[in-house]
Amino acid sequence: MGKSARIERPYTVREVADLLGCSVQQVRTLFHAGEIPGGFQVRKLIRFQRDVVDAWLAERLKAGGG
Repeated sequence: MGKSARIERPYTVREVADLLGCSVQQVRTLFHAGEIPGGFQVRKLIRFQRDVVDAWLAERLKAGGG
């Protein structure tokens, strides 16, 4: 078999809150408003795709959107 792609563990709500410098509740609000890309929900559990969030943050910083 060939090399298998390694799937990175997704960010937790707490990790995204730490990256954004905001509260967990604010991340939940932004997620439900569709303002943070790469989020998905399994029952009550919210997670975020690392590569999508990292690219989104990099673009915001590049554009000066902080």
